[in-house]
Amino acid sequence: MRVRFRWLCVILPALILPGCGVPDWWLGAEHGALFQGLDTVVRPGEPATLRVSLRAGVALRAMSDYTVFLYTEDGRTVGVKKTDKDGLAAFTVILDEPGLYRYRASLDPAELGTFDLPTTLVQAGVYDSKTRFLIIDLDGTLVAQEFEVALLADPQPMANARESLGELAGKYQPLYLTNRPEYLSRRSRQWLEDHHMPSGPLIVRHLARQPDGESFKSGFIRQLVERFGGKHAGVGDQPSDIRAYAANGLLGLLIVQPAELSGPARAELDAQLAHLPADTQVVTDWPQIAQVLLGQASYPVAQMRRRLERPASQSAPVRLRDAAQPDGAAQPQGAAQPDDAQPRAGAAEGQQ
Repeated sequence: MRVRFRWLCVILPALILPGCGVPDWWLGAEHGALFQGLDTVVRPGEPATLRVSLRAGVALRAMSDYTVFLYTEDGRTVGVKKTDKDGLAAFTVILDEPGLYRYRASLDPAELGTFDLPTTLVQAGVYDSKTRFLIIDLDGTLVAQEFEVALLADPQPMANARESLGELAGKYQPLYLTNRPEYLSRRSRQWLEDHHMPSGPLIVRHLARQPDGESFKSGFIRQLVERFGGKHAGVGDQPSDIRAYAANGLLGLLIVQPAELSGPARAELDAQLAHLPADTQVVTDWPQIAQVLLGQASYPVAQMRRRLERPASQSAPVRLRDAAQPDGAAQPQGAAQPDDAQPRAGAAEGQQ
């Protein structure tokens, strides 16, 4: 995801004009109010703080002293809290078994006046030291469009992303880590569910407390590694994503689209690649990501840099599956690898 100042020009109208139809849609709000859960990740037996946020009105101000009910998915009451001055209601639970725990939060209808707000989802990811996380950026990585486009339209997922993540099920636990501001937590979660992405915690950025996106990601990953240990991997579309992963010992996979780049843009990308760790994997699609993480192939930085030296007209798109195969079909034994792939026995397995 490109972190640019100009996207503020897009989102700020949504923050100061809630209640209008378009801003509500942008943020996943209802009646000018934004009611959403903020996920957390803990180890078994640790206190898990589930936060639920309520904001409304001009600039989406925090709404204090509203009653929030928290339930398990099967309807058992967890607790009742009032929102504080920051519009947050915080619930603490202790969960002893690993898993992704889903809760629903609702508001007191008597306090809402003439309109209702739907319940909202909040999740606690409980994982032990055996868990291997795959940290996934959203915009430009899992979402086919960049943030500015995704905010204004109905964005589509990257081709084969869901199928490739399915291939990795049981080996990696998805953890969605995005520089999107927390105002977009509800809409981002809905997008993941609408496109049937594998379940996992969604971690978003608090703009006031975490103004720098790279520091936010690096700090979160550092805490994750300190608490869980193990070997993990991360996928992103920006060198800053890879730096955040590498700074914490993760295998970084950078997804790029060189065939779409002009000469100057190819040179700029090459200059960025020159400063990435040598073990970075540079891929062009999600099937290649699955190949790397399953130890089937390698796409090192040096190979992509050699590819960028060729004129764009000479760089055929890298493909893993024959066009005649249906989406998600397995490649036949002995099928040709992409022209810049290296067979890599145990590529990701070596992290075990």
